[in-house]
Amino acid sequence: MGRRRRAASIAPKRPGLVADAGACRHPRDRLARGIAIDLSAAHLAQRRLVQVTERAADDAAGMLDSDSLRSGGPARVSPGAAQNLARLQVSAFDVPALQNTGTVVSIGRDGRSVTVSTTATVRRLFGAALPGVAPHLSRHGSGHGPAGVTP
Repeated sequence: MGRRRRAASIAPKRPGLVADAGACRHPRDRLARGIAIDLSAAHLAQRRLVQVTERAADDAAGMLDSDSLRSGGPARVSPGAAQNLARLQVSAFDVPALQNTGTVVSIGRDGRSVTVSTTATVRRLFGAALPGVAPHLSRHGSGHGPAGVTP
């Protein structure tokens, strides 16, 4: 039997280059990819923050004032109960690398709506290793919920 031939290598002949087309070839490429990953993580965390904040506002708007309803008045939000529920829901929110730094719950002047605003910081994954770059990004989410049942 004859000898088998080895397949020709497709690796580049110049030193320092990698055969994988997706590999980083220059330190600037690694830096750009690290920044892209950090910004993507911050964007996803902000989307999740907005979802939780909107849900908290909607649920808090459901905390109706029973005295107003008993007297035949319009559906109004119970301020204390709405604030407690919104803060509880936002504080229960747990996403890795995202830290809640503040939640503001406000009731509309007419008592028929709730607005929740939340600020959080996102820990940078790669940017924290760069000199002069803050280790966190600040993100904001807000949600609005109308009181009562809508048709």
